[in-house]
Amino acid sequence: MSDKIYEILEKEITKEKENELKKLLEPYKGGLAGIAQINPIVGDLEYNSKKIVQHINLAQNIGLDTVIFPELALTGVLIEDIAKRHPFIVDENLKWLNEISKITKKTTAIVGFIEKNGDEFCNSVAILSDGKIQNILGKSGGSVVINGIKYGILIGDDCSDINDDIDVLINCSASESRTNKEQIKHGILSFTAKKYGVPLIYVNQVGANDSL
Repeated sequence: MSDKIYEILEKEITKEKENELKKLLEPYKGGLAGIAQINPIVGDLEYNSKKIVQHINLAQNIGLDTVIFPELALTGVLIEDIAKRHPFIVDENLKWLNEISKITKKTTAIVGFIEKNGDEFCNSVAILSDGKIQNILGKSGGSVVINGIKYGILIGDDCSDINDDIDVLINCSASESRTNKEQIKHGILSFTAKKYGVPLIYVNQVGANDSL
């Protein structure tokens, strides 16, 4: 089953392919989650928003309950230094986030963005569904119930505990690759998932920050 889904996703997604995916996923209704490992351009809010909308629309068309995006998907990673020099980008990313929320229907989108908390800038995630922003979780993460499933959400490399009973653990990340980084993070997330006895969904950005 998974091989067939990957085969479809590797090609351009036409309406015919969407219908094929929807049919394949039909028996698994209830808790269907997809990950959208996009390659955002740092600071290009319009480009990134269009990518996010494209994946939300696909998720809705094939009947997913939830689609999960990486940490800072809307702005691109390493945005904090830029935000300190040009704070207007924070306001702009909130405007785009609000516009993105309007296209959501029953499928819930978990989208990474940046928000201001006092003098600090926070990597946060927004929970979008039914045409609006339903909830916002800050850098410390938290839990949210989506279609009866309780997700614990961790953001970035700060894989601290979720002080709650959860059904599924999510890590929205934008981790760059370096020596031993993958093994270290795998160990931390594996320990946390085993501690709660739940499955783990890990979503990271792809590509490189060659747009800086």
